[in-house]
Amino acid sequence: MNRAEGYVSILVFGSSGVGKSSTIKHIIDLDDDAFSSINSESTAIREYVVKSKSHPCFGIIDSPGVLSSDGMKQDACNLASMKEFYQLHPVVAHCKPNIILVLINAGDKRFDGPNSTFVKSIKCLRKLNLVDSK
Repeated sequence: MNRAEGYVSILVFGSSGVGKSSTIKHIIDLDDDAFSSINSESTAIREYVVKSKSHPCFGIIDSPGVLSSDGMKQDACNLASMKEFYQLHPVVAHCKPNIILVLINAGDKRFDGPNSTFVKSIKCLRKLNLVDSK
């Protein structure tokens, strides 16, 4: 897997409820109506494409949450959806994202160790082959 040319792909990844959609809303200044609930409810992958005459266009991908209380079966479905997204995308098919924002809950004090949310998130990304192995 390589990186797409002339297109910047930004994946926003993390556990359910950490604010992935809200972060995207603030990055690209989306209308408040696009996010009508304070509850975590993104279950599908959404891509917001930002076009510019002076810069390459970029897509910010809002991924469904993983490592949530919905269990491993839902995580497997969400990860399979992300894998399929990157296999079938018309521009970035079989490419890795240029940037991955891994969001974690600010109150999560478990940043290291095999059971930390951050380490588990990186392991999920490696299983999807979306990060370099070195």
